[in-house]
Amino acid sequence: MIQRTSPDDILETYNRIAHDFAAQRSRSLVEKSSLDRMLGIAPRNVSPRRLLDLGTPFDAILAWDSFFHLSPDDQRAMFAVFARHAAPGAALMFTSGPKAGESWGTTAGETVYRASLDPAEYDMLLITHGFKVLHYRPEDPDCDFHTTWLARFTG
Repeated sequence: MIQRTSPDDILETYNRIAHDFAAQRSRSLVEKSSLDRMLGIAPRNVSPRRLLDLGTPFDAILAWDSFFHLSPDDQRAMFAVFARHAAPGAALMFTSGPKAGESWGTTAGETVYRASLDPAEYDMLLITHGFKVLHYRPEDPDCDFHTTWLARFTG
């Protein structure tokens, strides 16, 4: 039986398993086509190695395989954060679950919490916070069955 954890346990868990997680993580870059799609709509030429400076808006915001570790309420709150950090025309890409609910899985032998909102709620939150959905693909077989979202900030 999987031990249930909470979103508050995620950082501690990944810190504990960082070495094993990195060793087991696929190097095949299944997300490359999704990342290329996001960079293709970013308003400027964005380098994957751009420096993090939260004092300025960003042309591209990426929450890949991380956003779903937040609780549903924290995910809802993140859309205002995304909007505050988005430059005009910015690209936002994130992964979610394909349907609403909470689940627990394992990563490198440790239990991790996962949650997702209903796709219709993600769509509504994006619109409410000034984003236009450009691409939504639930359980994309070309991307290791990730559910991917790509949106543009319209303000």
